[in-house]
Amino acid sequence: MTVSNTRHGGRLQGRRAGMARTSALHPQSTRARGPLTWLAVLALAAGGAAVGMGSASQAGADERETRQVQALRERVFQGLAAAQEKLEEEDFSGAQGEIDRLRRIDDLNSYELAQLWNFTGFIRVQQEDLDGAVEAFERVVEQPDIPGGLLEESLNTLIQLSLATEQYEKTLEYGQRWLEITENPGPEPFYRLAVANYQLERYERTVERLNEAIDRARERGGESAIREEYYVLLRASYFQLEDSTNLRDTLEYMVQRWPNKDYWIHLSALYGEKGEERKQLAVLEAIYEDGLMNRENEFVQLAQLYIQAGGPYKGARILEKGMDEGTIEENERHYRLLAQAWMSAQDDRRAIPPLREAADRADDGQLFVQLAQSYLNLGDNEDCVDASRRGLDRGGVRREDTANIVMGMCLFELERYDEAKTAFRRAGQDDRSRNTANQWIQFIDRELQRREDLRRAMAGG
Repeated sequence: MTVSNTRHGGRLQGRRAGMARTSALHPQSTRARGPLTWLAVLALAAGGAAVGMGSASQAGADERETRQVQALRERVFQGLAAAQEKLEEEDFSGAQGEIDRLRRIDDLNSYELAQLWNFTGFIRVQQEDLDGAVEAFERVVEQPDIPGGLLEESLNTLIQLSLATEQYEKTLEYGQRWLEITENPGPEPFYRLAVANYQLERYERTVERLNEAIDRARERGGESAIREEYYVLLRASYFQLEDSTNLRDTLEYMVQRWPNKDYWIHLSALYGEKGEERKQLAVLEAIYEDGLMNRENEFVQLAQLYIQAGGPYKGARILEKGMDEGTIEENERHYRLLAQAWMSAQDDRRAIPPLREAADRADDGQLFVQLAQSYLNLGDNEDCVDASRRGLDRGGVRREDTANIVMGMCLFELERYDEAKTAFRRAGQDDRSRNTANQWIQFIDRELQRREDLRRAMAGG
């Protein structure tokens, strides 16, 4: 199962989608900060000041202990400033040329090398070369004794870039390093690690990371701080783990916070799987009443649940309305279900039209036999005989003896006694109906004898 791009950030929609996030990748991004801010940061370093740029996750925390680092020398600073000017003009090759010129200096210290690779990473990001950006920022974090803030932010950038380029093992590696040096991290890094674990099909680890993200978000801002994306991925993970209990609990939370129709439908299906039909019906009924239903299978499922729950009238009305409006296809299956609903509601007359439609569309004659039974119940004997014959002629009837019994009874009511006896004789060829058929034949013979005796008595009088 591939996680949705927009929800989970696993497979971004092209490299441009990854680039759209670069303004948040690094606090020194050239598109996110102006050149003066960039130069001011370098000026501090050039003056030998301690550098400790904290991440957003440390807002409000105590100021971290800073480390003394090597100075950024004036000529390196000036070269970076020149590269910055070219970058602002989108002269990427010129900016990289300035960096390459600086890299030829023999005695560059580790901090200067880190800044050169840092700048190269920015250039690669602007060029939408995310793989090249990953390589550049990897060179940054390889440098010894660089400021903690630069290390932290570079690792954070690598987490996001490796995730965007589908290098999930690297995402986990850099994420672990980032967590080890970051004080009181927020929920987002845990979410990114969860995404990487999900893409690697490590679903239990995904759940662990997501729960950490949820807990930290709740600690910082309450329930409103918990993002929907966390639960979307949690839902997918429990689905993959086939953990229906936690999946149900997750969906119940989701429909309260984010009442998305898809979540309601999934929850309804889960209730059905767990045998909680009443809850399943209640969920679908709410969706229907809110006018959110728009798929045929949803309308049909709701109608079926009503029929099963003892509300066949409601089920029949939903089916009729859907077929009238074109949201439910007029086919054999749906007409059969509609007829079943009306018969369950003990309304044979309203069951007949859909049953007739279903019978006409069926490949066998079984539905014509059911139709004949409904006509018999209503005393519509001519149609009863016609339906019985059509069913037997079409074939595929499960109990031909029963069909002949029904036809014989209707023929008897029409006083077509010879035809009736013929139908009962055919029924009697089946052992299951032999006694019933013989009783009817005997009854017809007695009735005929009674009528003959009456006629003679009247004639003799």
